[in-house]
Amino acid sequence: MPHYLLRLGKAKDLVTDVTPPEWVGESLCIAPWVVVRRAPVKNGLIPVGVRGKERKQRFAAYLPPGLVQEQISPERLAVARDWQKMRRSRFQQAIAALDVVKAIMERVSLSWGPVGSVGFELATGVPVVKPTSDLDLILRTPDEIPYETAHWLVRALEVVPVRVDVQIETAIGAVALTEYAGEGEKILLRTMNGPVLITREEL
Repeated sequence: MPHYLLRLGKAKDLVTDVTPPEWVGESLCIAPWVVVRRAPVKNGLIPVGVRGKERKQRFAAYLPPGLVQEQISPERLAVARDWQKMRRSRFQQAIAALDVVKAIMERVSLSWGPVGSVGFELATGVPVVKPTSDLDLILRTPDEIPYETAHWLVRALEVVPVRVDVQIETAIGAVALTEYAGEGEKILLRTMNGPVLITREEL
């Protein structure tokens, strides 16, 4: 599923269409983890991405399912609450905000989890979250979220001291919580085959 973090044995396990830049191998030596991309499976291979130290350093690749050593979902990170055990020197604002988010999510009983830099650091222990980092989250639900609930959630998350970007993950793709709770007639659905505009009724 998109946003799952997968641990691989070695950098050579990745299947790539082009020669990886040097930073890819360096990054995987530090943390042999990749994130599942929102893209079609190719010849039975899982679409994944490697993240580097810099924001612009992202590399698309594929991973054979049989070479996955471990997988961690965003929801597992939320349940584990490992941010509460982190040393204070790593308690960046985006990480500290997770306790506030947890309390908000408990009120709507939705399955959620951190992704992006916060999710990566919680899963791997590698310090990638910066003082300027946003807090990226996903809500994964098999059913439609009531519009009133989505609207309440947007307002509730405004109290969080960092910018929070929430994606609602559904069986057919993902939509931004702010768009879903907005007043526009159509919303952008991110699918495995690219973005499409849909109405809420089609979600």
